[in-house]
Amino acid sequence: GRYLQLATITLDGNPSLRNIAYVIYENKICFLTGYASDKYREIKNNSSVACLISMDEEDWAKTRQLKVEGQARREINQESIEKVKTLLGEKYAGMKDLPQDPGHAVFCIELKTGYLMDNSRELFSNEKFNF
Repeated sequence: GRYLQLATITLDGNPSLRNIAYVIYENKICFLTGYASDKYREIKNNSSVACLISMDEEDWAKTRQLKVEGQARREINQESIEKVKTLLGEKYAGMKDLPQDPGHAVFCIELKTGYLMDNSRELFSNEKFNF
């Protein structure tokens, strides 16, 4: 999928969901967020997250989606930060200037559990796996 739905927990304990731009880097789901964002504050408070990547299909019987759960960690390795920002810039045209923007942090999700739903194989099939 082009975008990923990221679920976090708000500071008062409620679920929060949003679409985000993401890339896969070193077997982790990585994304960028501003220091002033709710997402940044929520992850700093509780690093447990869930994500959903859908393969868009008009026909429900062909729908595929991947749901993963894990821990979001702020990337501190400068080489990895620059690589993630470069990959985001290549995937999303509007993000090409981000490597010079100091107001953002890169987070990567250490994947724990995944669920693959593939209606093209069998309606509502759901396969669990661990990373």
